[in-house]
Amino acid sequence: MKRTLIVLVITLVFSLYGCVPTPPKLGHYIGSNPDVSFDITENGVENFSATPTKNLSCSHDPFPTVPIDPNNGAFTFTSPSMDKINGNVEDNLANGSFWLNDCIQSTGSGIVIGFADGENWTAKWIAPKP
Repeated sequence: MKRTLIVLVITLVFSLYGCVPTPPKLGHYIGSNPDVSFDITENGVENFSATPTKNLSCSHDPFPTVPIDPNNGAFTFTSPSMDKINGNVEDNLANGSFWLNDCIQSTGSGIVIGFADGENWTAKWIAPKP
């Protein structure tokens, strides 16, 4: 009984002072400027899609399900072609950045091949996953 009470008090103290992260709300998340969308499931971040704010047309490898660290809400993934996402999610808000390598920009004088480097994003929960 005494041991249970001590564990309960420690858990309560950590919860009150923000030491225990709030688990992410499962469902569909959307952000704009840049546009991002993804789902959070019991398995992690799924169906991540990003569109850079720059005048770029990018394609990226499909991102697999990316696990979320239960200790701090962080997730990260780098694809074989070096596309990368990272982020942090707590409760119903998420933020992070992405890098996409296969991008094309139309200019007045032609087409430039480039990449979307380190675009920061913010997204919020909008609905349960269908």
